[in-house]
Amino acid sequence: MMVALLGCGMASTIWGVAALYDSEMPPPVPRRHVDRVVHWPRIATLLAVSWVVLSFSLPLILHVFRVPLSPPGPFRVEQVVFLNIQNGFLAVLLLVAIGYRHYKELGIIPTEPGRDLMAAIWAAPLMIVGAALIRLSMTPIIKPEDSHPILKMISLNSPWEVLLLLFFTSAVMAPLFEELLFRVVLQGWLTRQLGSRIAIPTIAIIFALIHGWPDAVPLLIVALTLGFIYDRRRSWLSVAALHAFFNGTMFFMQLLSVAAADALSKPNAAPVPVQSPAPVAPQLGQPLAPAAAPDIPTQAPEPATESSPSQS
Repeated sequence: MMVALLGCGMASTIWGVAALYDSEMPPPVPRRHVDRVVHWPRIATLLAVSWVVLSFSLPLILHVFRVPLSPPGPFRVEQVVFLNIQNGFLAVLLLVAIGYRHYKELGIIPTEPGRDLMAAIWAAPLMIVGAALIRLSMTPIIKPEDSHPILKMISLNSPWEVLLLLFFTSAVMAPLFEELLFRVVLQGWLTRQLGSRIAIPTIAIIFALIHGWPDAVPLLIVALTLGFIYDRRRSWLSVAALHAFFNGTMFFMQLLSVAAADALSKPNAAPVPVQSPAPVAPQLGQPLAPAAAPDIPTQAPEPATESSPSQS
């Protein structure tokens, strides 16, 4: 899988560099021109900013009030279900606050879905390879308990319903909610205020920091790529598809890693010695079979000589 991603990443890089030097070549991510939003949805922006502030301040509030926290570990299934309900509710709340009349302007309703998906396909190998290389370089300083709680739940012994729930959480619900909040609302609003050169890295840093250590470091590359794609395409579909492809790839790579570790942890089975069958005891009332006499070589008796009658 990594070899295929490296090859696709090299192809994407060559295409992008060639498009920079050749004006006649179509760019891999063409810019979609949209009309400027006259009345920006302020309530949606206020909700998004409030969510970010609460996410950063909640650990500090718990520390000030000395609320005991359990050590980090894998999520329970109930927590994953609650997380999906929470993110789904917040996404619907943001969509209602944005208002249907702004859906096309903000890219919630795609006008060029084919080009949006092509932009995601072009950027996916670059983003995955870059994030994976950074994560591999951090291996000496990362502890196993630092992994994401959802990734800790992935096990070969988990029922298929749990694995399907984890995949839906990471590859469907999380990309839809996070891209709507960070790229569509926050980056769109900050670009309107300060321009894309400030909005893209600012929102990328906030996105990475919210995910915590050590995911923040490789996710900074992911967030910068997502910010660039949204700035060019202005499409929720494009960044949500790219984010979903990244999370889905990480999910399956973690599953393969768990399977490989499980196979290596099992010792090689020793050959089972073949045992001769035990003698069967006779049943009650059954006569014992006579023991077989040993084979003793016998010699044939010599023929007796008959005496001839005497003649008178």
